[in-house]
Amino acid sequence: MSTSPTRSQVALEFTLFTIIAFLLFSGLLFSISKQFGDLARQRDSKELRDVVSRLREEISLASLVRDGYSRNFTLPGEINRRSYSLSISDGHAVGSVGNVTYAAPVPDVTGSPLLGSNAIRKEGGAIYLN
Repeated sequence: MSTSPTRSQVALEFTLFTIIAFLLFSGLLFSISKQFGDLARQRDSKELRDVVSRLREEISLASLVRDGYSRNFTLPGEINRRSYSLSISDGHAVGSVGNVTYAAPVPDVTGSPLLGSNAIRKEGGAIYLN
């Protein structure tokens, strides 16, 4: 009686090893893609925080200066090649990109920020945006 493996046993072992290798490779790819997704969310969050902070600083500066102040400034049209939204609501500048949202308190202002070119001015003690 021969102790060498039969063809069917070799085929079964090969199939089993191939499946195990495929599962390990799939798990590795899933882990790497999850890490890339986390990095993208962190990058979006930082960029969004920077844009909202820039808007807040422009509004705060206008609130501190005398009437007659006016300035033009630009906000990016996209964050990391993704569209985003920016608004002022209940005394907060609120930005959102994907599932990331960031809000920062701002002084009272009339108007809404635009993606791209913005104009801010102070007249009669009130701040006007666009």
